[in-house]
Amino acid sequence: MDINIRKLKTTSDEKKAIKIYRESLGAKWPLDTVTFHNILKNRYSTTYLATVRDSIAGYAITQKNLSEKNGSLVLICILKRFQGKRIGTKLVEHCLKEFRKQSVRKIQVGAGGEIYLWPGVPDNLPQAVSFFKSVGFEYSETSFDLIGNLSEYSTPDWARKRIELNNLKFRTATKTDSKEILNFEKENFPGWANSFRTKFDNMDHSDILFAYDKEILGTVLLTDQNSNFQGTTLTWNKILGENMGGFGALGVAEKAREKGIGMTLAAKASEILKQRGVENCFLGWTWLVDWYAKLRFKVWQEYKMSWKKLT
Repeated sequence: MDINIRKLKTTSDEKKAIKIYRESLGAKWPLDTVTFHNILKNRYSTTYLATVRDSIAGYAITQKNLSEKNGSLVLICILKRFQGKRIGTKLVEHCLKEFRKQSVRKIQVGAGGEIYLWPGVPDNLPQAVSFFKSVGFEYSETSFDLIGNLSEYSTPDWARKRIELNNLKFRTATKTDSKEILNFEKENFPGWANSFRTKFDNMDHSDILFAYDKEILGTVLLTDQNSNFQGTTLTWNKILGENMGGFGALGVAEKAREKGIGMTLAAKASEILKQRGVENCFLGWTWLVDWYAKLRFKVWQEYKMSWKKLT
């Protein structure tokens, strides 16, 4: 079979790409057109189309993380009638070749770029799990997406007692807090600094919750349907409902840890999102299953995590 690979260029290419996605994966992972477009047209995304006799048989979406020289295989999607014909393998080989040209040193399946659909390979797509293993990606661990029903949520008494014990205060940010919060992120969680900056840039100040005493001790990002910048939090609203929301990038300064501040931040975030009308609260890409279970969050999906070093 003569397989040619070229970059996605036209609106027609994009329409065919989402049609292929919906045929191949849409039953298990329904995705709206806007979200799909944002993945394809992200400033760091490159999409390679595999064509057979001028017909698009499948494609791969890649991203590059400029700051860390890392790359991401965001998605590989093949029309059902072309599966099992080494088209996916050809796409992976082409993507790795292009990454090497850009001096990328490490590739992650799923996430690793600026925006993603899944943090790894969804466990409920066993063919995809087998495929990436067949092309040389070894799975190192499992990560999780969690979900909590906020319509039934109330902060446990033990969490409220921790707040009182630590003399903690909480509030959402205003524009004037930007310098202090961004300095906190740069010092404590530099990998999250851009996410917090993006919230400020999009006038989503109230989506930043922080715990403080005399100084900032911990922070967390909130997202709901009214957020100007929603990132990847609401990607699966076709499954979890239009009134879903979530929080993430929760971090506590090292000197303030082991005092329950992180847990009380999570509890406060849940309270605020409930007040904003969120029912299904999504927590993406975490390993802290037992920790969040204390607030009655449960595993929603599992992902096989994989990185590949390029030589």
